[in-house]
Amino acid sequence: MKTRNMAMIVLLAAFAARAEQLPMPSGLVEGWRENRNALLWWRPYDTFDGTNAAFELAHGLPPGGAVRHFGDQLLSELSKPDGGDSNRVAEVLNRLVRGGTYDVTNVLAEALFREGNAFRYQTLLACINAWPPDMSGLAEAVVARTPSETRAEWYASLFSRREEVLSLSSRECNRIENFMIYAEQSETDAVCAAVLDKAQLEAHSKWKSSNRRKRLALCFRDAGGEAGGHFSKLSDELGLPLPPTDKDIDRFVSHPDFFWPDYSTAAGDPPEELVPEWYQNTYRTALIDFDMPKRDFIRMVADRFEVFVHESEPSPENSVAWYNYVAALQYGADLVATNALLKAVDAAWIPGSGARMIDAAMRSLDPVWETSEERKRFAVRIADRSPKQSSTDVMFFRDVLNQIGRPKEDEAKK
Repeated sequence: MKTRNMAMIVLLAAFAARAEQLPMPSGLVEGWRENRNALLWWRPYDTFDGTNAAFELAHGLPPGGAVRHFGDQLLSELSKPDGGDSNRVAEVLNRLVRGGTYDVTNVLAEALFREGNAFRYQTLLACINAWPPDMSGLAEAVVARTPSETRAEWYASLFSRREEVLSLSSRECNRIENFMIYAEQSETDAVCAAVLDKAQLEAHSKWKSSNRRKRLALCFRDAGGEAGGHFSKLSDELGLPLPPTDKDIDRFVSHPDFFWPDYSTAAGDPPEELVPEWYQNTYRTALIDFDMPKRDFIRMVADRFEVFVHESEPSPENSVAWYNYVAALQYGADLVATNALLKAVDAAWIPGSGARMIDAAMRSLDPVWETSEERKRFAVRIADRSPKQSSTDVMFFRDVLNQIGRPKEDEAKK
């Protein structure tokens, strides 16, 4: 398993280092499409995107017309005196969820909070399966517009459903877990929070002393009643939420394949353009866990990278760690990372392809880097290496110098 994980990490590093995207083997493209709805749970479910397009064409509807059509059908069904036909409601909800667009969220939210909706829990499931990854708005609306007794029942039912579908639908499991994270942040009722705490404790061993549990206990410790007493005792036992430790940062950086699909499956290699999406998702979940601004977290990653660059020596393990740090900083997409990357430019040791990774990261973060004197000097340093050290880096930066010219001090010597 360790070898397999390292291979995956190196693959991701190679994605980040390449200047141009390589096409997927044609025989694997369809395999990827078949698997991506389960693997890419943060994207819209697109089973019916082609079907909807054909429906719009056949009925003379503009783009997006299918969503409006089936949305109107859903609202019409829910408005019937008998509450609507359960099979028809389930069919339309499924059609909306799998339509391949987030445009369905407005009509699903309207249906969720429509008075007299006899299928509110089913509608909530549809919302969870159709919502963008940031479900804070959905969770806040559920808390604000749903009685606490109903929320407690929903939370218990969602956890129960998660256990039921765990082996059947990784997509829905991930989405339910994601919604629960935002429910914890939005919840205002101690009894509902206690339901969340109990369910998480039964589902995840790491919940017991997690930052999220500490934050939940701190929030409701003074709520009073049995639930308040539970959280008061729990908060005294657990203490305050902790900021990220060096070990936490290292763990975040060193396991970029944790939620990534196995590239050796029939789905084939994941397309390169998905790497930024994956990092956006990992940053989002980390920031929730530690309850801190993204820039502050990226600054901590950058600080750890500076220490690593200063202390590391050539080895296969350190090469992998280097790639992981640079990728994490690049796809964090914040200029605060550039100082650490610039210091890495002057490191005594840079692994093979590491120079190209730094260059790619700097180009994505700072448009001035493209023709800067710092880039020219960096290119000279790498281009002057022996090709035996890193032939791809050497040839790449020789081409860079041909394109942007040499540093001013070199030109002055001529």
